Amino acid sequence: MGFGVNDQRRVLMEYNITRLINDMGSCENIFATPIPLGYTKHTARFLYVWLLLLPAALEGSLGFGVVFAQQLLAFGLLGVEDIGIQIEEPFAVLPLKKICTKISLEAQVVRANAALLGTAASVGKALPAPR
Repeated sequence: MGFGVNDQRRVLMEYNITRLINDMGSCENIFATPIPLGYTKHTARFLYVWLLLLPAALEGSLGFGVVFAQQLLAFGLLGVEDIGIQIEEPFAVLPLKKICTKISLEAQVVRANAALLGTAASVGKALPAPR
């Protein structure tokens, strides 16, 4: 086979390319699936109302400590809610341009190396074998 690639390596490369294409299709499906806006809004509104009413429920048992308890709970719960939003839309968070650029550059290097190997292989065939 050309470029110094045997059949086993060629089959493995084709398999990996097929997997990459399938994974890209899966990512496109995830990206195209809309997240219901009502779900996100309802979750956030419920959380804010709950945090707003929390001091009234805890005031009798904690006194002024309710301020610190509410801040701690708000930090934790709003953090989890923010993480949930980021997980729902991973493509808005991931540096996709940088990742794609890196993959493109690596593919160009592989292509250039394959061209060099092909040239070296053809030159090697033209030269007599060393004694």
